[in-house]
Amino acid sequence: MLAEVCPSLQTLCAHAITRSDITTADRLLQEYCEEFQHIFGDESCTMNMHKHLHLMQCMFDYGPIYGFWCFPFERFNGQLESYHTNSKNVENQIVKKFLRSQTIKMLPTAEQDSSLSSMSHVDYHLTGITREIYHRLLFLQTTMLPLDSYSFAIEDFGSIMDTSSSQAKDAVLSQDEQKGLLQTYEALYGSITISFMPLHIRKFSRFTFCGQCIKGSNVIAAKWPQSQTTCRIGNISYFFVHQIELVTGNSTVHLQHLLARVRFFQQHPCADYFNNPDIVVTYYNDYDSNMASCTFLPVQRMTGLCAHGTMLLPFQHSMAEHNVTVSNILPFNFTVL
Repeated sequence: MLAEVCPSLQTLCAHAITRSDITTADRLLQEYCEEFQHIFGDESCTMNMHKHLHLMQCMFDYGPIYGFWCFPFERFNGQLESYHTNSKNVENQIVKKFLRSQTIKMLPTAEQDSSLSSMSHVDYHLTGITREIYHRLLFLQTTMLPLDSYSFAIEDFGSIMDTSSSQAKDAVLSQDEQKGLLQTYEALYGSITISFMPLHIRKFSRFTFCGQCIKGSNVIAAKWPQSQTTCRIGNISYFFVHQIELVTGNSTVHLQHLLARVRFFQQHPCADYFNNPDIVVTYYNDYDSNMASCTFLPVQRMTGLCAHGTMLLPFQHSMAEHNVTVSNILPFNFTVL
């Protein structure tokens, strides 16, 4: 059995490791556990042996073991130790706090149990958005342009978009910004005539979207404007409120929008390097000039914030490693009522 476990542990504990090495080590650990079970029986198998079989996925998620805090079960022990206790009955206090935290995580959302809204004995309140607004947002986040008229107006989403936490500043659009913003509106509203587009805007450094604070300088993902499947990754500069007048038929419509100024990163040819739609590879610190017409993004078009970092990756077409930015898309969390 040592023939299987020793090489696998040496591989897993290395400071640098490839995906194929991780897969091989996982196979050896699985063979070790199966042989141990066959020789000594089920009653001799320990919890740690089971946890070893999750190391592969943990390393795919977080990188080499030295890149995060030891083995996953040691990290879990650290979480238990972080619970505040007094000096009496420490074990009981830890167990109670652990069970309480797990119970909170397992509370059903209104989307999972539609009967919650009609149950008078429920003593907790789940904030969220209506199912109608949720499906409308989902449509706007994923559908190719152009869309139906007035889709991105604040009036339809005012209850879930709040700029009160950020102090507004008055600003004036430059000629280039006017041109880019006009291209955005033309993409949104097609051939409808824009009768008035003011040069003044109200700028914000942050806003709250369904209870989640989004700040200027955050990295976001958006499916805009030509693809339903590939997310583009961009860096927010600021947010602003802007109102226009549209002429439709014999009437004039006043629409107010909340938009983000975004610089989109240059898409890498191996954007799907990790074979995961939520992990996108872009060129490091290189912006896409072809996305200039998409500089102004309706906030409803954003699909999530991104955790991102710079790393060296080897690519099949080159023996050299390239410095790239890897972004992990974290979709917005909605509680649907």
